[in-house]
Amino acid sequence: MTNTPGDGDRWNADIEDAVLRYVKAEGLPHDDPNIEILLSLFPDADWEIGALRPLSPTEQQQILQHMQTILDAPDAHSYRAAFAEAFMDMGVRFMVSTFDVLSHGDEQQLQGVLECEKILADWLFGERMTERADEDERRALVARQIVDLDDELKPMWRAAAHAMAKLPDEHPLRDVDEIRNILNACLQDSSAQQDIEREIFTRCDLVELDLADEAQCEQHLQRCFELLADFDDEESNLRLRTSHVWFSYLSHQLLAAAEAGDDGRRDRFTGRVEAALDDMRASALDQDLKMPLFALAAAYSWTLPRRSAELFAEIRGKLEKGSGCYHRLGVFEGVQWLRCDEPAHAIDALLPAMPLLEADYLSAS
Repeated sequence: MTNTPGDGDRWNADIEDAVLRYVKAEGLPHDDPNIEILLSLFPDADWEIGALRPLSPTEQQQILQHMQTILDAPDAHSYRAAFAEAFMDMGVRFMVSTFDVLSHGDEQQLQGVLECEKILADWLFGERMTERADEDERRALVARQIVDLDDELKPMWRAAAHAMAKLPDEHPLRDVDEIRNILNACLQDSSAQQDIEREIFTRCDLVELDLADEAQCEQHLQRCFELLADFDDEESNLRLRTSHVWFSYLSHQLLAAAEAGDDGRRDRFTGRVEAALDDMRASALDQDLKMPLFALAAAYSWTLPRRSAELFAEIRGKLEKGSGCYHRLGVFEGVQWLRCDEPAHAIDALLPAMPLLEADYLSAS
């Protein structure tokens, strides 16, 4: 087979014919990497492969069927589930082809592109949209396809990393080094593009997903606060997100020091975490402190039971009185008061929770 000048159509047809014969003989899917290797031997060919190659008639029919299911969805949940099914069935092929068609349409269709992107991002970040047992694995496979497209979908790499990280630690598709490399590449790109919001979120991801050592965590979070100093955060939750990650990081270090019996390190992080808590309260960021306070109360439960009990009491004050969470936190608080030899406070916290404890434990027996 030779490349005849001026006969490009025939040349491409020969390439396509050779590839299809190879696929049929080997039983390979169209986006198998072996096909890419085969086509790379013919650099003059104008034949796109993988997620960007032309749609086959079968794929066109698949896309139409998925789009009809999406349009016929009776409610918002079914609508999002139909998108997720399409992503799981066709992967990046559905996304790229749908984006390409809608992006050439009118304003309403362009809005459809944004909506599709938003649903895909929500799904990759971990929102469960179907009842399928393999949804997490399918999500990770689509994430890998997104990363394999190189620069085409780089803004979605952060979401792709989260999809892979959501898998259990021992899962073969969850490669910690790969996830770290993806986020570091995303960080480099967002910094080069001066995309402050994406850079801050990515730095927080590296800390929160435990993909950086202690020194790197400190550097990432300090850089986030530096970027926030000159950033208008009125319409985003960047400041709240960064403060919560910083607070959780300090609480985790405090707990680790307490578990290891390292009193000096524990004392250092105790001062830092209390200062961080004061800063959050002073910055009017205490509207949603329940989770950070719980992390700190759990860390203190090892060595400072009185402070732990006070924090559990503060969290309870932010909850609906009489709710299940309210009473369960009362149990945590009561146990810490008992450790402080404060029976009156312990009774105040534990007594309202007795019906819940009876329901949990007596019914179990």
